[in-house]
Amino acid sequence: MKRGRRETDGRQRADDRRPAARSVAAALAQLTASRSPLATLDSRLSTLDAQTLLAHITGRNRAWLLAHPEAELTPAQAQALEAARTRLQNGEPLPYILGHWEFFGLDFLVTPDTLIPRPETELLVEEAIKVVSRESSVVSKSLPATRYLLTADIGTGSGCIAVSLAVHVPELQVVASDISAA
Repeated sequence: MKRGRRETDGRQRADDRRPAARSVAAALAQLTASRSPLATLDSRLSTLDAQTLLAHITGRNRAWLLAHPEAELTPAQAQALEAARTRLQNGEPLPYILGHWEFFGLDFLVTPDTLIPRPETELLVEEAIKVVSRESSVVSKSLPATRYLLTADIGTGSGCIAVSLAVHVPELQVVASDISAA
């Protein structure tokens, strides 16, 4: 018997085969195609999400992937892609597979213990920045320079709201807390 291969009636078992290397273009096409024979209308990965996943797996940025569609995935990358596809087929959200997600131009760690930052929450942050900016201009005219605005984010999860506010409104003091150790 050859090393790394199990013989069963002369054939290699399917679960022992390493995924064959494939091109970036083929991987993107496969990711955006229907993910299962029982696919629903919402079961396809968007082009952006497919590019994001492949960029994560290859360690390249999306622009590089698009400029090099003929580039071949290494066997390890192809294997990681297959593992990610299986997790997607089992209903696991892409941000949990990646372990991070962008929110308001910042990158946040996410786990199944945190909610995935959503685009709708970015609207909340935009509105909060407007309100805080208005209040800040009123406060700065009527109070000494040592005063500041304070806000709290209770149940912060990934911290995306608190951190985004702190980054975009430097005069805002932000306290963020969560009961989960994650």
